[in-house]
Amino acid sequence: MKSQHIEFGELTFLNGTLSGQVQHSFSKLSIDSRSIVYPNISCFIAISGENFDGHDYIQSAYEQGVRCFIVNKEADFDALEGAAIARVEDTVSAMQSLAKFKRSKFNCPVVGITGSNGKTIVKEWLHEMLSPELRIVRSPRSFNSQIGVPLSVWRMGEKDELSLFEVGISQPGEMDALADVIQPNLGIFTHLGSAHLENFANMEALALEKAKLMLGCKKVYYNSDQPLIKESLLKAGYQGEHCCWSKKNNQANLVVLEQSDHLIRTRWNSVEIVLSLKEGGTAFRNNVLLCALFCLEQGMDPETLKKRVSKLGSEDMRMQHVEGLNGSRLISDVHNNDINALEIALDDLKRLNRPSKLLIISDILQTGIPEKELYQRVNHLISSFDIDQVVTVGPATFRNADQFILPSLHFPSTSGLLAEMDSVDFRNKAVLIKGAKQFRFDRVVRELMAKGHDSTLEINLSRLEHNLHFYRNQLSPEVKVMAMIKAYAYGSGNAEIAEILEVNHVDYLGVAYINEGIELREEGIQLPIFILNADARSFHQLVKYNLEPEIYSLHQLEKLVEELNFQRVSTPFNIHLKVDTGMHRLGFDEQNFGDVLELVKRSKSIRVASILSHLAASDDPKHDGFTLQQIATFDRLHAAATKALGYAIDRHICNTAGIMRFPKAHYEMVRIGIGVYGVPSCAEDRDQVKPVGALKTRVSQVRMIGAGESVGYTRSSMAQHERKIATIPIGYADGFPRSLSEGKGEVVIKGQRYQVVGKVCMDMTMVDITGSEIQDGDEVIVFGDNPKVTELATSAATIPYEIIAGISRRVQRLYFRD
Repeated sequence: MKSQHIEFGELTFLNGTLSGQVQHSFSKLSIDSRSIVYPNISCFIAISGENFDGHDYIQSAYEQGVRCFIVNKEADFDALEGAAIARVEDTVSAMQSLAKFKRSKFNCPVVGITGSNGKTIVKEWLHEMLSPELRIVRSPRSFNSQIGVPLSVWRMGEKDELSLFEVGISQPGEMDALADVIQPNLGIFTHLGSAHLENFANMEALALEKAKLMLGCKKVYYNSDQPLIKESLLKAGYQGEHCCWSKKNNQANLVVLEQSDHLIRTRWNSVEIVLSLKEGGTAFRNNVLLCALFCLEQGMDPETLKKRVSKLGSEDMRMQHVEGLNGSRLISDVHNNDINALEIALDDLKRLNRPSKLLIISDILQTGIPEKELYQRVNHLISSFDIDQVVTVGPATFRNADQFILPSLHFPSTSGLLAEMDSVDFRNKAVLIKGAKQFRFDRVVRELMAKGHDSTLEINLSRLEHNLHFYRNQLSPEVKVMAMIKAYAYGSGNAEIAEILEVNHVDYLGVAYINEGIELREEGIQLPIFILNADARSFHQLVKYNLEPEIYSLHQLEKLVEELNFQRVSTPFNIHLKVDTGMHRLGFDEQNFGDVLELVKRSKSIRVASILSHLAASDDPKHDGFTLQQIATFDRLHAAATKALGYAIDRHICNTAGIMRFPKAHYEMVRIGIGVYGVPSCAEDRDQVKPVGALKTRVSQVRMIGAGESVGYTRSSMAQHERKIATIPIGYADGFPRSLSEGKGEVVIKGQRYQVVGKVCMDMTMVDITGSEIQDGDEVIVFGDNPKVTELATSAATIPYEIIAGISRRVQRLYFRD
């Protein structure tokens, strides 16, 4: 729609320099050259991050057809013939100014949602409760940062009747810019907690920063039982109306009279309203009350409210990547479906290394767009991506089947699809399952998932990237990074983690064995792959799959040269020489290193790409003298190699702890391992890395046992009194160590810790939940943010490496981003 386009010549408000063909216009913003869908109407904004520079991808965007650019550096503008360019001081600020400009064109109510917890769930619930009557634009996923907020606001359109934008801050001073972008006229303060408190002087300072979002609001909704929220609003200068719910204050707008796990009795405007809940827990009830208050104040009648509240659930609303049947990879996004959300999900599908891609999509509801026009737009969007087949579900897409030009199948209902699943070929495909909640596409996901285990290892890819960037910031820019993904990427999943590391431009991937490298190549990974322990019997695979071996013995080197000569390799093949500097595990020692170098010199088929060694105790200060001795030995051996061979050879000796504690030994490359997966390697990174994996399961059964009865094998746990026992479907075959038996281990259920009772079994474990209201199906956290994997390892008398690497492959891996 032309009214949505912005003429490039209008961008004088960015206070930059405009040049080139400023008559261009655009209606979409892009900060990632890999996700450009409509290049002819897109503006590429070159944003720089911790370890990337968007200016490096200007040429890629231009080659795709983009002609509008916002930059903050001098670039090779001569190569961008016919382009329009705005050069500004700061591209993030420029994007925020663009979003503010877009925001100024619309007058629909804008709700700004902030708080320490609950922002995303409150936003999604409000959308679910209000969308039957209103056309709503909202932040996709958790787009609540300095970059995410302007991208969210940019999605506003002239037909929208309500906007829901969540806002997160982690540093003092961040809210001013975001409040200026959103300019909310209604505010929601979900909860005040300790998240990001480490960056503020105290809780008062954190609350005050969040309150700045509300200064232009007519009304703010919050829980008055947290008095610091009101105090911060007043201190910030808020002058609008306070609309509150409370368990303590009878004068609140919505008063809680009584509550249990699945029921809340309230009073609003002298009307008693009883809310029935699908789930329990304090956080769940608090978020329900905030949404109920907002909806009532917006005019929803109590009966409608009760019906809609009863359907709310805390199902995981994140987009997730899971392993599917027959070699397929699934992207599950089954809680909402609109044009904007579909575009984001299709971008995720685009990045998967699969030769064939399939989209399963439901009807798109409550758009206000005529059906034919809507599905013409959907078809146009889908056709812009590399999709091989489309499966649609719902009466509207069934009626408009002729609008889809790609090979497609159409079903009037989800049940119809499930009944005909055999007619769809999912083998080795990347499959995006994208549907509105009403279509219950979770049933489709369950049907296609490779494993039916109730236990899952959730992998937070945003945190993995955070940890990678943290370690990179300890290095000089020229130092290369080898990311270790051996042992199934420390339990996290080889291909999925390799794809993320490749996207984040690491220089090498390191694995233990040749078969791990082959698996990555077959998944489409292009990065150089380093093999720690290459078996001579598989050397013929090295050349075929372009894998670079560590060579640690003369016999091994001779066998490799023999294989390369047999294959008549014409160009020198990269190898990496391992030297033993004190670990005494593998590697050449100083006494025989000269013989190795002589053989390398004689062979025309090999080239030494690097020399490496392992530090034995880089994490422990009491062994620093020994570590420095190792480094000195390494320096001597490297000097001997470069002198003998006559060319430059990279060095790497630092592991994760070495990166933190021995910066002079970073050399040309470092190897990052356990730290990138969120487990601290030493005291210096203990408070810096974020846990990446969370092992979760669900209660299978709850039972009462009487005094004198036993639990589990060997009857080692005898009840002295009546006890309540929960059985959870995880055991030592899944990676939950048997050493956690009989009270040594703990799990978290509904925020409380409960001890293991009896012996850990192969597939199950029993937990003492006496005195709780825990029920069948409740979520159980084995490790994650609480408890941490380091705590579990301590209780099991082992190390975190053993815990995370020991998680069985039968435990489903789920991948998501914050």
